Amino acid sequence: MPAGGGYIPYNGGPVLHTPSVFVIYWSQATIYNNGPAPGTHGTGAQDNSLIGLFLRNLGSTSWWGITAQYADNSGVSVGPIAYRGFWADNRPVSDDIDDSGVTTEIQAGLAANLIPPDDGQTVYLLLTGPGSHVDGNDKPLDIGELTYGQGSPAPCGFHGGHLGFFQPQAWLGYPIGNGCYRTNLPPSTDSVAANIVTAIAHELAEAATDPYPQGPSAYGSVSSSEIADLCVPSVTNITIGGQSFSMQALAWNVPTLTCNFVAVASLTAQVPSVLTVGFPTSVSATCVPSWQCPTTWTSSFPTAATVSSGTGNVGTVTPVTVGDTTTIKGCSYQQCGAVPTTVYAPLTGSIAGPTQVKPGATCLWSGSITSGLAPYSTSWSANGIAGTVQADGSFLGTASMTPGPATVLYYAVDARGVQGSIVKNITITSSAHTCPNIPVR
Repeated sequence: MPAGGGYIPYNGGPVLHTPSVFVIYWSQATIYNNGPAPGTHGTGAQDNSLIGLFLRNLGSTSWWGITAQYADNSGVSVGPIAYRGFWADNRPVSDDIDDSGVTTEIQAGLAANLIPPDDGQTVYLLLTGPGSHVDGNDKPLDIGELTYGQGSPAPCGFHGGHLGFFQPQAWLGYPIGNGCYRTNLPPSTDSVAANIVTAIAHELAEAATDPYPQGPSAYGSVSSSEIADLCVPSVTNITIGGQSFSMQALAWNVPTLTCNFVAVASLTAQVPSVLTVGFPTSVSATCVPSWQCPTTWTSSFPTAATVSSGTGNVGTVTPVTVGDTTTIKGCSYQQCGAVPTTVYAPLTGSIAGPTQVKPGATCLWSGSITSGLAPYSTSWSANGIAGTVQADGSFLGTASMTPGPATVLYYAVDARGVQGSIVKNITITSSAHTCPNIPVR
């Protein structure tokens, strides 16, 4: 997938190809219901809080799939995010934390082997407890200002990163007491955690598409808006991991600013309605918005035709059984398109012309199709023989000067789309008879 081309300018920096998130819960008491106890650490699967549920399931959502529209100079886009693990630091935490304070906390965890080493793909997410907020005095390098449709915008968190100096990181303060708490959320087991999830999602999406806003920036920078900033305050409820969460819209990577909650609004499958045994066929999907949406392809009856998924929006159908029908379906982020197809036997026919030719000799071959439904669309190709198609559809070719095997191939498609190819094997040899004079046709 090419980089850039959308409303947010591409600045040349990397995106996170295989992003993960590692959470640091920094508090002397458990911050969120059923969350990690202070002084513990573990895998993402061991985080029983609502935040743990959210982070384990975020990467498979169509909402997160919007980030896959953003690629860097390598041509690789943002992948699904995974929950790598957590550390619950039980040391006292100050109310006044800035970007350098976040970095210091991460370094402390690394030194104690409580945080996995930086792999260039991990976002270190700091969550602090009651009394600790992001405010204007923190002077974060990149604030995600979130508006929820009520009151004034409140800086609920920020993310940052400077390649070679400090890794991608984010900090979200406690949502109560700084204007980041809302009461109009879907029912949940922890209303406080449900509030901070909206801000977490905002910052993670920006950290994946612009992990180093302090340089080199990818999509956005310290002085310009990023994928989530542009869509404040648009929110909707999305079910993730069986729980409804309030999620903010993200900007599609299209030339005109378009905020949405899904990576694919609709999908149309380009699949031929006629398949021919012996002729594997490429299929593709057209998605809205227009991008190489990752598409999974299936066949309703694999005994009729099998299908494999390729890179991006393409796949390959291999017909198997003549006379059978199947439906080929492509799906990307819960949007699907399907086309019913029928499998046919290949067209049959013959090629008239010499089977042996002298080196450098010019000879004529003609093809005929004996099955299928006229009219036919035909073409020629050859190996070891260079030539041109004549006005009457025959092939006039000159053999190579090097003795050896050669072939001519006559390809045809009938009125229904059924295909066929007839091959004639030829030997280039000095013992061959001379081809007759060939009239111009």
